[in-house]
Amino acid sequence: SIEECDAISRQLRRDGIEPNLLNAANDLDEDRIIKEAGLFGAVTVATDMAGRGTDIILEAGLDRRIADRYAILVGELLAEGVGAVTLKCPAKEAAQILLAAIDATGLRDWLGCSVAAADRGDGTEVIVSAKDVAAHAAAISLDFGLGLYVIGARTSGNARVDHQLMGRSGRQGDFGASR
Repeated sequence: SIEECDAISRQLRRDGIEPNLLNAANDLDEDRIIKEAGLFGAVTVATDMAGRGTDIILEAGLDRRIADRYAILVGELLAEGVGAVTLKCPAKEAAQILLAAIDATGLRDWLGCSVAAADRGDGTEVIVSAKDVAAHAAAISLDFGLGLYVIGARTSGNARVDHQLMGRSGRQGDFGASR
């Protein structure tokens, strides 16, 4: 409902996230909002009926920008004293993009860390370890995701509509996930 979208948007704003809002109250801006939904860092809150029948086109280079951000985050965590960071990648191709970003940031040279990748049944784990892991206390595990991530706040009561919502991510060969 419009009221639920407004409530979620207010909560996001309180948390420092500025979302776009797509519902029947602002349907004249639908084209712009859907276009912006595919941009790096975009957050869009929509009713389950808003924007139906329209694909969200992801910005060129989006996956690499996301991977670069993760690589920087890993470097910051290691610099703050974390001993190892494990990134759970949903697919081998996603792990390859992450590994390329880690190499491009120069993490290995900057912090003298080691990087390893291990195939798992449900994807690939990339493990970045500090030079002296034993001297560091914490190990952190993160889910690594690329593309569009769709979160359904609740079920609509109509399975077809719910499946359409979840199907917005990972379309046309792009990475993505839904929950």
